Amino acid sequence: MIQSAKYNNLSELNQEVYQRLLKFTDDGISVYELTDGPNWYQLTYDLFRSSPLESFGDFLRIIACTYSWMPTIPTIKVHYIADKDKLLRRLRSLRKGDDSLLPDLLQQLIPVINNSLVGVSKVLHFVASDHVPIIDRNVLKGWTFFFSTEYPNLAVPKMPHYKTALNHKHIPQYLEYRAVLKQWAANCDASVSMRDLESALFYLGRTVTPDQFKVYQPAL
Repeated sequence: MIQSAKYNNLSELNQEVYQRLLKFTDDGISVYELTDGPNWYQLTYDLFRSSPLESFGDFLRIIACTYSWMPTIPTIKVHYIADKDKLLRRLRSLRKGDDSLLPDLLQQLIPVINNSLVGVSKVLHFVASDHVPIIDRNVLKGWTFFFSTEYPNLAVPKMPHYKTALNHKHIPQYLEYRAVLKQWAANCDASVSMRDLESALFYLGRTVTPDQFKVYQPAL
């Protein structure tokens, strides 16, 4: 199992901190649901994360599902995959909980899928939603804003600026982010998952204005 010794003892990240995070996000969530109604995310999330993974074509469909959430037509370099059957076996193992495969899968798939850590985190989330949290610009913005304003002295990893194009160079930071979410979820009630924490950070990042944010993180 992936662990980060530097962040294993974050006992301060607990249910109380999660509830504090939710106070930032509740208004934003309700506003968007009232405006959008059942949006594409709400209609498709459970469908996409239960996608079959029996063939390489199934994997391509998961990529297509992922990019239906994103305003991007991806560049997919399938010829970079030397052994498709081996990749499928490793993805199925990840789905069953073998997260030791995650660093290598990130290294392998980022050049294949749009050279994007964001895109690959979403693809692998749909492969193994209990084990792979999504990262994107809203999560980065929410993370930086929340910890800078509420817990400036807490030793959490510094994330890249939200406008950064995340790629293979940022895998170590992604794995630290995941390790912290995993520890935080373990410190909370059993009902709180990495997905709950990630979603709350996403909604916070979605509602933070550029003027609010720039106080806490320098420009690129």
